[in-house]
Amino acid sequence: PSPRFGVFKRDGKVSPVLVREFLVTDASERKYMGTFGVATCIAVVLVGKKEGRVVKTGLAHVSAGCYLKASWRFFKPVLEAAEEVEVYLVASYGSEETALRVLEALSLFAGAAGNPKMSYFVNLHGPNALIVNVEKGELYSGFDLAYSEVPKDVLRKNLRDDSWILFHHTPLI
Repeated sequence: PSPRFGVFKRDGKVSPVLVREFLVTDASERKYMGTFGVATCIAVVLVGKKEGRVVKTGLAHVSAGCYLKASWRFFKPVLEAAEEVEVYLVASYGSEETALRVLEALSLFAGAAGNPKMSYFVNLHGPNALIVNVEKGELYSGFDLAYSEVPKDVLRKNLRDDSWILFHHTPLI
């Protein structure tokens, strides 16, 4: 099914996740995270739950046409903390090929993490920007840098620093 998007009420700052970056967090660290420019790129949101409560949330901005490498660093904290994981793939002009690569990597890593129950929500023709409520696991369409903060502890992983996403000539995983 397609994900549902609420209306962001702007009651807190949003930690930005830029192209080829990811962030895994919980409600004790921050309230919101968001990304924008997911036209041909895909936003991957993981909402990990245990006993019905959100325990870990991850957001990655995956470039179209890229293979995943070292993506375990993104998937592992959510998969290992949760009994069930909601997976959201969102883009406005998303690549099915890229989405399939993400799902393939995720299924491999889920097995290594004890196979938590997985639910998938895909919309490759949705909004090009979104915000994730870390505590509730809710998604909101739209994101403006005016809403953002750039905390010092945000882990930045980009192409120049052992990125988890590399160009298409690199083999999968």
